[in-house]
Amino acid sequence: MNAADTVWILISSALVLLTMLGMALFYGGLVREKNVLSTIGQAFFILALISVQWVLWGYSLAFGPDRWGVIGGLDWIGLRGVTLAPHPHYQPNIPHQLFMFSELMFPVISMVLLSGAFAQRASVKAVIAFSLLWTTLVYDPIAHWVWAWGGWMDGLKVLDYAGGTVVHISAGVSAFVAAWVLGPRIDSREPSPPHDLTMTLVGVAMLWFGWFGFTGGNAYVSNGLAVNTVITTNISAAVGMLTWLAVSWIHHRQPSIVGGAMGAVAGLVAISPAAGVVPPLTAIPIGLGAGLFCYVAVHLKHRLPVDDPLDAWPIHTAGGVWGAVATGLFASVAVNAAGGDGLLAGNPAQLLHEIVGIVVVALYAGAMTWLILKVLGLFMTLRVVESEAALGLDVSQHGETAYAFYQGLTRRLLTAREEERRRVAYVVHDGLAQMVSSTHQHLQAYAHQHPADSPEAQAKLAHMAGLAQNTVKEARRLIAELRPPALDDLGLASAIRILVGDLRAEGWEISFHDALGDDRLPPAEEEALFGVAREAVTNVRKHARTTVVHLSLERQGRVVRLKVQDFGQGFSLDTIKGAESIRGHIGLLSMQERVGYLGGRLVIESSVGLGTLVVAEVPFPGN
Repeated sequence: MNAADTVWILISSALVLLTMLGMALFYGGLVREKNVLSTIGQAFFILALISVQWVLWGYSLAFGPDRWGVIGGLDWIGLRGVTLAPHPHYQPNIPHQLFMFSELMFPVISMVLLSGAFAQRASVKAVIAFSLLWTTLVYDPIAHWVWAWGGWMDGLKVLDYAGGTVVHISAGVSAFVAAWVLGPRIDSREPSPPHDLTMTLVGVAMLWFGWFGFTGGNAYVSNGLAVNTVITTNISAAVGMLTWLAVSWIHHRQPSIVGGAMGAVAGLVAISPAAGVVPPLTAIPIGLGAGLFCYVAVHLKHRLPVDDPLDAWPIHTAGGVWGAVATGLFASVAVNAAGGDGLLAGNPAQLLHEIVGIVVVALYAGAMTWLILKVLGLFMTLRVVESEAALGLDVSQHGETAYAFYQGLTRRLLTAREEERRRVAYVVHDGLAQMVSSTHQHLQAYAHQHPADSPEAQAKLAHMAGLAQNTVKEARRLIAELRPPALDDLGLASAIRILVGDLRAEGWEISFHDALGDDRLPPAEEEALFGVAREAVTNVRKHARTTVVHLSLERQGRVVRLKVQDFGQGFSLDTIKGAESIRGHIGLLSMQERVGYLGGRLVIESSVGLGTLVVAEVPFPGN
């Protein structure tokens, strides 16, 4: 066991974890504000879930004692037999548990990058179940084929140094299938620009830095092979970025910053299978091909009926396939004696082996992903409902928001959508009721004009008339339910509570004391007092420079009194002459006229630095 190698693999494993965090920020900056928290949090959840799965059974399935070349046995379930002593087949220079830990990062990053394909629409339950099943049934067997002692692709000498086939092709093809099965987002045809490109670029920087552990750590030694791997990784990322920038500059007449970030990711993806088996300068054509092929794939994806908002499948599928092909072309035993020579070194069979690996992994990953999603769809809803997607997954799935100001905005948006839906439904059912009612009248008129028709015909007419009458009743019932609630329906106190709730959602420190109870006023009085409350709050928003407000509603004898007290900057009678000017200035002059017409009064008291008090009183009818 070598201490230096052990330290290097510990550091590399931490760098790969940084890659996962970078991918989370990369995706988080590309989605909309209403989904950023769920997107980033999803990556952390996947890290936690797969970490537990890996130590319980995942590692044993992927690297356990071989069964028929296709899967590991359950000999190492729960890390039984996985000790601190080195394993003769899995890097005898480091502890076996460290090898297990370093390999954990690969299924984690695979699942995180796959999750971008169904971002902004998959339910939390679906993500939980799919992540667990996909890692167990797709990733673990493929990892065994390619990397495990006795795996059939390992025996075929399919070269995959750091995950081009195991990670990127499997996850990329699975991303395509997942996006296809789940269907498009509700607003997929609308423009969806990234909400925070700064976050995306920070994520790419973390990806680039962490990728040195992703590929460099797979040397499992701290020697020249690790150095070669890190150099090829950096060159490919750099060339991929420059290629994408150049192509986008030619195509769109200006270089795209986010495009450059995509190009760097494409270069990192493509070099993964080849980093430790090709010489440094061959990373230039690998990065060049990655930038070009992935650029084309991203721009062609819109011609397919698949909504992948974060370009997970075009970048990782195209980049992974090109990287595997490039490995078959440029591999050299002069770099890594444990690898093999590629086509350009006189071994065309290596390219054929890589193509076999590409095809088999793509078919298996795609078919299993489709099967997993179809089976899950029998037991749960895979995607959120339309109203939840419109509100955003941050609020609808987690009850939280990434940005405080967005909470009030999403609430108002959902309310507006719901009001519009109810309005349209109201109109439709109202028209239906009128149409069926007219049909009912025509049937009655026909029966009256043709009394000599056969009893059977009369019975059919009576049955149709009954159906029409029942349809009218049902339509009118729906109309009553769908009609948007008005002040008459809610009552004054309830309407003010809704107003207070909306303001609290915006972050106001607002309180409401209701001493009126269930007592109702005539509509005119309720409309007048609610108008005062609404105008007073509008004044606070415009002039008071505070969000600390107290409202109260009470009845004293035959008077109902509404008070709105804010604790803002107030007004000076020296600067605004006369009570009428104050009322006009703060938008309550019309309310004073309405309250006065009802026999009530409106009083305003304001002092600089102490806030403003608005008191409205109207008579309460009865005893």
